[in-house]
Amino acid sequence: MPAPRPYDASSRLESAARNRAAVLAASRELLFRDGYHRMTVRSVAGQAGVSPETVYKAFGGKEGLMKALWDVTLAGDDQPVTIADRPQMQEVRSAADPAEKLRRWAGFVRGANQRLAPLYGLLAQAGPEVAQLLATTQRERLTADRGWHPGQYEDWLTRMLIANLLAPASPAPASSREGAT
Repeated sequence: MPAPRPYDASSRLESAARNRAAVLAASRELLFRDGYHRMTVRSVAGQAGVSPETVYKAFGGKEGLMKALWDVTLAGDDQPVTIADRPQMQEVRSAADPAEKLRRWAGFVRGANQRLAPLYGLLAQAGPEVAQLLATTQRERLTADRGWHPGQYEDWLTRMLIANLLAPASPAPASSREGAT
């Protein structure tokens, strides 16, 4: 009797990845076109060509969709690669000069903030339903609140990182040294 063939789930995994991508694309399109409150799981599912149950199973509902959309926007794609392992972060780590390393880091942060700004603006209008997600992200943002364009933010971040992480420690003022003896 021949050995049983091993189960090949590759087509199922590819289908799930296509459905996930379609749902995220539909979610982004409907969110930007209709706003958070008018976008529903049912409308996202219809736009993506999947059932609402598929959306609920994959994302857990509207809030889960927003979290996934945020994560994909932050990373720039839906690849299962951590931020630390992405090519731009490898470029940061590969820089030999500490100031260049920090400049590259500032560029990475600028790009992420630039991708997230439009999404943040829409979600900020959604009210308490997404308040927790936005509270977390608000602590990480500076540019929009200060009216800076992305280049200004990158320059500021580079200067702050260099000044705070690379500048030599200054000696204590003479008055504090005298009191220590």
